[in-house]
Amino acid sequence: MASERSRRRASRWAVPLHVHLLALVALCLAAAVVGGWWAYTATVDDARQDARREAAVGAQMAASDLAGEVELLRSTIDSSAATPGLEAALGAPGPCSLTFNGTGLFTEGHLDVLRPDGTLTCSSLPEEGRPASFAGAPWLGAASEGSILQRAADPVSGADAVVAVAPIGNQGLLVGVVTFEGIGPRLAERFGGRDTMEFVITSEDGAVVLARSVDEARWAGASTIGTPLAADELRDGGLPERDVDGERRIYGRAVVEPVGWTVHAGVARVDALAAAERAVRRNLAVIAIGMVVAIVAALVVYRQVARPVRQLARAVRAAAVGRPVAMPSSGPREVGTLVDAFVDAQATVERELEERRRAEAAAREAEQNYRLLFDANRQPMVVYDRETLQILEVNDATVSAYGWTRQQLLAMDVQQIRPPEDQAGALAAMARLAPVDRTGPWRHLRADGTVMYVMVSTHDLTFAGRPARLSVVEDVTQRERLERELRQSQRLESLGQLAGGVAHDFNNLLGVMGNYASFAAEDIAELAASDPRLARAHADLQHVIDATSRAAALTRQLLTFARREVAHPQVIDVNAVVRGLEDLLRRTLGEDIELIVTLGGEVSPVLADRGQLEQVLLNLVVNARDAMPAGGTLAVDTAEVDADEDYVARHPGLNVGRYVRLRVSDTGVGMSRDTADRAFEPFFTTKPPGEGTGLGLATVHGIVRQAGGRLSLYSEEGIGTTVSVLLPVTTSPVSAPDAVPERAAQGGGRRVLVVEDDAALREVTRRLLARNGYEVLMADDGLHAVELARTYSGTIDLLLTDAVMPNLSGRETAERVVLARPGIAVLYMSGYAEPVLSTRGTFDGGVLLVEKPFTEQALLAKVAEALDGR
Repeated sequence: MASERSRRRASRWAVPLHVHLLALVALCLAAAVVGGWWAYTATVDDARQDARREAAVGAQMAASDLAGEVELLRSTIDSSAATPGLEAALGAPGPCSLTFNGTGLFTEGHLDVLRPDGTLTCSSLPEEGRPASFAGAPWLGAASEGSILQRAADPVSGADAVVAVAPIGNQGLLVGVVTFEGIGPRLAERFGGRDTMEFVITSEDGAVVLARSVDEARWAGASTIGTPLAADELRDGGLPERDVDGERRIYGRAVVEPVGWTVHAGVARVDALAAAERAVRRNLAVIAIGMVVAIVAALVVYRQVARPVRQLARAVRAAAVGRPVAMPSSGPREVGTLVDAFVDAQATVERELEERRRAEAAAREAEQNYRLLFDANRQPMVVYDRETLQILEVNDATVSAYGWTRQQLLAMDVQQIRPPEDQAGALAAMARLAPVDRTGPWRHLRADGTVMYVMVSTHDLTFAGRPARLSVVEDVTQRERLERELRQSQRLESLGQLAGGVAHDFNNLLGVMGNYASFAAEDIAELAASDPRLARAHADLQHVIDATSRAAALTRQLLTFARREVAHPQVIDVNAVVRGLEDLLRRTLGEDIELIVTLGGEVSPVLADRGQLEQVLLNLVVNARDAMPAGGTLAVDTAEVDADEDYVARHPGLNVGRYVRLRVSDTGVGMSRDTADRAFEPFFTTKPPGEGTGLGLATVHGIVRQAGGRLSLYSEEGIGTTVSVLLPVTTSPVSAPDAVPERAAQGGGRRVLVVEDDAALREVTRRLLARNGYEVLMADDGLHAVELARTYSGTIDLLLTDAVMPNLSGRETAERVVLARPGIAVLYMSGYAEPVLSTRGTFDGGVLLVEKPFTEQALLAKVAEALDGR
């Protein structure tokens, strides 16, 4: 009865199919309307944004060309005024003739030569229209003191113009005047784009229209007051919505940097949005047609579904009272599916009962098989009570892996196979386990006290009527060790990237501080003998120079750790390096530490930086000495070893092959595991403050990795530490010692192009070169340097470029400059060598580098080497 009442109540609230279809059609219609409106607004907005970007690009390009033209006018007047002989010609006037050719955009104007009082002595103007004097021009007085470039009235026509003036010695002035006539139409022709843009140029204060591409004669020189381009209308940085004639436009804006004019580029709004509106109308028409089709389809679906469903309902009611069942013979496939399901219902129930009986039999058989699998499984398996944690059963693999007997294990609980310090955390984790779970890695104890790392897969079950849990144990000790080494390597790599970047920036600062302090010390040294205060200042500056040198040494250590220090690899004999340092090592260790040196027989040479390898050995020996304050034994040995595939698999970072091993072992205090894991991190030290920088082992790590080797450390507290260095062997012969460079010669007037994005360091470099007889050209980035190389008329002997710069790197700058000037010498300068190294981490042939921070002698020596070798 309750079921019947529920059915009737549900039927009263049921909604007919046609209502569902009508609601679906209405929902689709609403979605179409909303989607159409959204598509309209989005399309129009996209078109507006495209037009604004196009206008902005047009304005920027126009402003850039204007800036170039103005700069060309300035440089032309300045260079022409400095022409040898012009001053003499002005002092002895005679017949003269000037020609004005324009600058591209500026086609209207004139050139004039004036005396200081404004009298016109020579001009490109025709004789009949030429004034006798420019006296009273507002720029006349200021021009006698130096070159000027400003917007002013043309002294001849009175129209707005750009006036560039340069003094001709003390004899007079060279004046270039260009007017804005025709600039607007030329900008529109050059940058008008797909839809012709309107260009308006306003003065630096925004109050005057200098030029317009439309109706130029009317608007040239007109005021912007009362127009949408007035300064007060755009005071918040907004863009105008209409042009000066009131037409709606979409504007972009750019500033002509040298003179402060503003270029407004506008696209007619009607043209910009026309295509978008046509597309929206087409989309709306498609949506309307789609909705009509959807309504018709809904009516057809209703008729095809509703009729066979009513027939099926009558058939079900008839079957419920035992009457013959007349099933519907037409309708959608889903109705036929319902009919088939009704017919097969009874047969399905019978099949399910039979399957349940078979499943119970299979479960009993599975239990027997499970027992066989448990006992014979090669993975350790433990069954324990979930409440008491008592071990209930173990398999043979567990006995073999842990070393206890079966009886001993069954007398234990699972907490007893964990180290005491891990038991509390493990208990909390076990309380959170899901019925089927996998956790780890955990630390488990073997019978002999050694620790193994395991992953544990658990499954809740019932064992002998008790709630229990099955644990399948996987020994991952070796994998954990490899992962720990990988994590340490990745951590050191990240720290290296950070340290290298910081050291590079500090090298620029140290170069500026050290060299400027040296400049000041030289200037004060001559005066210090007569003034005690200056003597103290000289001593203070010397302290600054010394501190800068120490800071530079620290940054070199950081760069070595980051593998960005400049290395000069050569083929060396490791045994020879150890023998050469043996006496120094004995003096360093003192009498209470015994040094034992054991060199392998004929070990193969390696490719490494000799100085850096000596630094590795010294750092390791000093660290070992500090770990033995009460004395002890320090052993240094070498040998040639093979790294096979098995060894490489257990030591990430190595390749299969032959290696020379340099090993340093001590009997000192040793390290804890946490300390050993962090031993190679920069600035990590266990020494008291003031007794260590924490960069010794970090530097060793960077040197070994840069040489293609591997560094490993093993330490036991109270026993000692062993550090092993593996370096790949090479078949090349041992290199001869490097020659000692001679002192660099003076510049002798040779010209150097210095490229450095740091302004202070650029000036320091210029002073160092100039005071030693070099002529210096300077560029603040690679693009500027390439332009100088292409346009400078004199010779350039050397390109001295920073390796790391914005826009173009030092390498890209050098490639382009060499194309422009074949045969030019190239010298890089950088705080680290990575940007000019090959993919193998070594110098390409012919690459020279002076390291930052550099001293005066170091820079001059490298410059001389580059010039002598080009």
